[in-house]
Amino acid sequence: MTATAWDALEKPVRRKRVHVGKARKGSPDERTVQREIVRALRKMGMLVHHSPNGSHLAGDSFARMRQSAALKADGMMAGFPDLIVLSAGRCCLVEVKREGGVISPDQIVFARVCNANFVPCIAVCSLDDTLAQLRGLGWL
Repeated sequence: MTATAWDALEKPVRRKRVHVGKARKGSPDERTVQREIVRALRKMGMLVHHSPNGSHLAGDSFARMRQSAALKADGMMAGFPDLIVLSAGRCCLVEVKREGGVISPDQIVFARVCNANFVPCIAVCSLDDTLAQLRGLGWL
């Protein structure tokens, strides 16, 4: 390998950040937005399930590492969206972010795989955004 090739390996790669919505001072946090979406979609008769991938694990670092390994062995996947929405034989996966929130690289890869396999995977930052995207999918 040449010296420039080694230098290229050592340089940090700048990843493009993908934001959802425009950040607004005083905007609600992700949990508040997600609960509003869940309540509204359930009122509309949709089945909504939250996937707790981002849960906080208890114990010291060794205990958390063991719990994380067990969850992955049980089927937990990096980048899996927050909500699974089912309605009239259709399924949609929803990643909820606060306004201006950033989608992780794992979430981008997961969404691409889902969308390529005809399972809509959307990123939203409000109830209005969710309803607009579901309308665009022909759900409403």
